[in-house]
Amino acid sequence: VDTNEFKTLGETPEIGEIVEVYIVKLENRQGEIVLSRINAKKEIAWQKILDKHKNNQTVKGVIEKPQTKEKGQIRGYTVRLEDGIHAFLPESHADLAVIESVKEILNTDAEVTNTIEFKILKLIKNYKNVLVSRKMILQNTDSVERTEFLEKLKEEGLVITGIIKN
Repeated sequence: VDTNEFKTLGETPEIGEIVEVYIVKLENRQGEIVLSRINAKKEIAWQKILDKHKNNQTVKGVIEKPQTKEKGQIRGYTVRLEDGIHAFLPESHADLAVIESVKEILNTDAEVTNTIEFKILKLIKNYKNVLVSRKMILQNTDSVERTEFLEKLKEEGLVITGIIKN
């Protein structure tokens, strides 16, 4: 394994330490097996994402930057998930309502990482693409809160303060 891969990952393995590696080539020109630590970490991370999708679990990540069309319209966002896997968050799945300001959900401060929970919508295994939704998490949370509120309304004599909207 090339030592630069360990430096890139910020790892310093000790002599005798067992690490997982990925077989890139069975034999190079010198007859050696070519191994990669970076590819192994990517493969492990991808397997975790597959397992979470299979078990209908959520993933956490940070929204990094908007993806735009030709005319500057936002079509979605790049999300860095746990273990460095990148995903795509369509604009329609970013929030329950249309987002007025991208800054509301975009991580603009490099020191602050706004980790958000996402539901995996789709995995494209051949290309290792992940499609995620924040909207589905918010809908589930909103649904639970609504149910709890409606349960409270069943109590007789309960006084509730509200705002007349229409």
